[in-house]
Amino acid sequence: PRLPVRLGKLCVYNPPWFVGRILLPIVRMLLSAKLRARLVVLNGADREPLYRQFEPVSLTEELGGSYPFDLACWAASVEPALS
Repeated sequence: PRLPVRLGKLCVYNPPWFVGRILLPIVRMLLSAKLRARLVVLNGADREPLYRQFEPVSLTEELGGSYPFDLACWAASVEPALS
């Protein structure tokens, strides 16, 4: 069976242990080889693999990047859409 989804890459950053060690390996078995290659799991301890997937200018400062992110400003812009 084919999954009707177009997926360039799915990066899961620092998943909980249950997801990273139990759930994702089961899901990987059910995916085609093409989709399996597009699923990337990144752990939070080593940020070098994260920098290989994303440019540091597009990462927030808490992830070692330089993108300024203001949570209050983002929440204010999303709130009207949720009403």
